[in-house]
Amino acid sequence: PRKLNLVGLRRRGLSSEAIKALHHAFRTLYHSELNMTDALAALRAEADPAPEVVRMLDFVQRIHEGERGRQLD
Repeated sequence: PRKLNLVGLRRRGLSSEAIKALHHAFRTLYHSELNMTDALAALRAEADPAPEVVRMLDFVQRIHEGERGRQLD
């Protein structure tokens, strides 16, 4: 993925704080020097992540573990 769908997030009614938190998590996952496992661990270790970020991390973790998607084919 290249970037977050900010328009869609705003239309869904997410607060600006939630969008900022998701943006930070997205950049850490996909645009940092960390591999996916380390990025997930670093984001989970942050103090009190937003519920939206926790949901995103859970989703990415499931994909990474192969519970969803083409990994099962």
